Amino acid sequence: MPLGLPDGSTNLVERRGFLLISEARGKRLALSWPDHCHDRAYRERLFRGLARISLSLNTTPFPRIGSLSFRPDESVALCNRPLNLYLQMLENEGIPSGVPRHRTYGEVESYLSDLLSLQDSKKRNQPNAIHTHGRMQLAALAALRAATHHFIRQEFRAGPFFFTLTDLYQQNIFVDDDWNIQTVIDLEWAHTTPVEMQLPPYWVTSRSVDGFNDADAVAEYEAVLEEYLAVYEAEEQRRNGSVVQAAVKRHVWQRGSFWYFHAVSVPKGMYNLFNRHVQPLFNKEHPRNKIFDDVFYWYWGFGAQDLIDKKLRDKQDYIARVREAFQ
Repeated sequence: MPLGLPDGSTNLVERRGFLLISEARGKRLALSWPDHCHDRAYRERLFRGLARISLSLNTTPFPRIGSLSFRPDESVALCNRPLNLYLQMLENEGIPSGVPRHRTYGEVESYLSDLLSLQDSKKRNQPNAIHTHGRMQLAALAALRAATHHFIRQEFRAGPFFFTLTDLYQQNIFVDDDWNIQTVIDLEWAHTTPVEMQLPPYWVTSRSVDGFNDADAVAEYEAVLEEYLAVYEAEEQRRNGSVVQAAVKRHVWQRGSFWYFHAVSVPKGMYNLFNRHVQPLFNKEHPRNKIFDDVFYWYWGFGAQDLIDKKLRDKQDYIARVREAFQ
């Protein structure tokens, strides 16, 4: 119900109030990130907080991959699709996801298949999704689908699945002056994920997920990742008396699954992640070899070349409409 504002308040167009449900204690990590991101002591306190959050959420395994939702009887159940930020953004653009609201997943492969199908749908339906390197984009998607089984260990195909904060980065973490975590926001993107897809934070060296352009960038990240994993191991040993989850995270990094899962999950970074980090795991020459794309893109789906031709025309139409809108 709208609440009256004090007399003289002019900061809202409508004179309506709001109900303050909770307060985010601390300050956004992003504000102090440039000042302390290279300080190991600050990082250690931050990593300890992140590890404790993850270990706490991982206390209870779930039977399926999905999101929690209210039922008509006001109970909470795991009965909604695993809604993440990228899926919502594409649907907001009018791109069909092909994932019904009440779909959940009992195995990792079907979940990854739908994530890749979402990227296929982006190529088909987003006006500017394909550029002159359309063959490379489609070849990458076809290869990601073909390589899925190499990045999922047999023992984790059907779980365990754990509740995960999928949008946890500097803007959504609030800390005190020493980088002890005080508050986490933007919880609407939380859902259960496979244990192997609970990935270490990629942003700890201030790069975007597809911003690791060379071996030096990867080496810098790996050094900080070892700090994170050491803290995670210590917290897991202290809490559970054994080290299991940290070992999974280390294997995911060493295997290359870290890059694969990001490529499948993050449409805007898919091609760079595949080209720079996934493809070289199989053949170091192929990223520089045009013949791979010229052959493999055909296996993305029926009519691959027709789609590229159509999308290049769509892009020209899109550019013309944008120019007209800004004239």
